[in-house]
Amino acid sequence: MPSNAWSLLASMLLCLSALIWTPARAEVRIESAMGVDSNVRRTESERPISDAFLRLVMAADTRARLSRKCALTARYHGGARRFATQSEEDTLVQRVETQMGCRLDDVRVLLGAQVRDRFTRRPAHPRDFTQAAVRLPVRVQWRPLSATLTPSIGRFHFKPNGRFSATEAGATLGIGWRRPRWQAGFDGGYLQRRFDRSTSLGQSEASERRDHRLRLSARMRYLGGWVGEVTGGVVSNDSPSPGGGYRRQELTLSATVGLGWGVMGSTKLSVIRILHDETLRLPDDLLLDDEGRTALTVRLEKTLASGWALVFHGGYWTSPFDTGPEYERIQGILGISHR
Repeated sequence: MPSNAWSLLASMLLCLSALIWTPARAEVRIESAMGVDSNVRRTESERPISDAFLRLVMAADTRARLSRKCALTARYHGGARRFATQSEEDTLVQRVETQMGCRLDDVRVLLGAQVRDRFTRRPAHPRDFTQAAVRLPVRVQWRPLSATLTPSIGRFHFKPNGRFSATEAGATLGIGWRRPRWQAGFDGGYLQRRFDRSTSLGQSEASERRDHRLRLSARMRYLGGWVGEVTGGVVSNDSPSPGGGYRRQELTLSATVGLGWGVMGSTKLSVIRILHDETLRLPDDLLLDDEGRTALTVRLEKTLASGWALVFHGGYWTSPFDTGPEYERIQGILGISHR
């Protein structure tokens, strides 16, 4: 592992230690599991390679009251995957979030920061990145309605190719509605990405690359004897770079329900359609697995004893709508979690 990766890991572990040992209320979850992946290298239009793996996930969440009107929250989430034979695809993914919020009557002001990092030994299709962002949401509440304006700045570093590294700045505006069992919301946002390297327009012509991204989304959630949510969104990305523009459409359905005998089940279906000017490996949302894929995932959790549970994860990923090369991946994971 390169020294910069070790430095990032050390800093995140220090943050995790602070979360665990802080006198504030904290919650820690550890999950150890084994599984099988049918497409370890995320290959397209070629014969995939399957392999077994071990996975360790650790999460910590803490909250401290700074004053009667202000609070501080911090979260850490890290996951490591070790394959049986395809060791070059071993991956470490980490995310750290901190947020301070203060409330004054019906107005709430937050200041939050997030750092995400992905490191893989020697992946067949490089996807490693580091992303940092700072956000300043301002929320006004008129029960049951709320409005939130969130300006943000950030930095995205694509490790395999600096051509895709960029500085980001933008804002989102959201309108929310909340009742005891129902929640709804609408969001619109703009983001500009200023890339480090210019884009070539011709043999002797080059232009500074600045992408302009617009996103609109809506959601509806039910909170009753079970939890269900439907979300729809569209993204338009305009770019001066040949092949940099695209349109993305997404519909997500999810549900969580108690199945009896101490078993909790959840499922999520994400249908995604991306129309690129040219096929790209780096889509918009920088997902940690299977970027831009339509997916169906299932999670079952069986309580065993106080704080202990048996968990199962299953997933299927594909690329329908003839918008890209053929792709298929199936994954199954069985493990133990402890809070």
